[in-house]
Amino acid sequence: QDQPQLNDQLLALMTQMAKEYFGTAVRRDCELSSLMLHFFAIIGRKLHQNAPHENISSLRQKEQQERFSMLCNYINAHCTEDLSLDELANEAGFSKYHFARLFKEITGTTCHNYLLGRRLLFAKTLLADFSLPITEVAMRSGFNSLATFNRIIIAIFNNTAESTLTFEKK
Repeated sequence: QDQPQLNDQLLALMTQMAKEYFGTAVRRDCELSSLMLHFFAIIGRKLHQNAPHENISSLRQKEQQERFSMLCNYINAHCTEDLSLDELANEAGFSKYHFARLFKEITGTTCHNYLLGRRLLFAKTLLADFSLPITEVAMRSGFNSLATFNRIIIAIFNNTAESTLTFEKK
């Protein structure tokens, strides 16, 4: 209540999230993820502003988190394109090796797996259109070939089946 501008900003983002969530637009999952990251970044920044005396390492950490938040938004928006580790590291302003290490540390997954996850979310939205051939779904989702797309889908289902079987045995 004491910060009406912040309240209005967060409410506007929540309204956008609701529109995306209940909408039918292609890539709405990507947009929704991006809006949620922005929402929590605003809250995090506000909480961090209220913290007493930041030291240099926390400023560096804050800067890195902001860069990675922007980079995740970039990946979400461009997940269907041919993105290389070199290009993403350059976009974030890090060397390739430092970027790979920091990405895993900050997000909990490798950059490659994050990108695959985004492509699979996009493919999932395309698969809802039964008129699209599976090859077109794979290509539009950023996969180089139908074989690559199939291999990844099969690996996911095998891992799910194995974890289900392990769970049922216990």
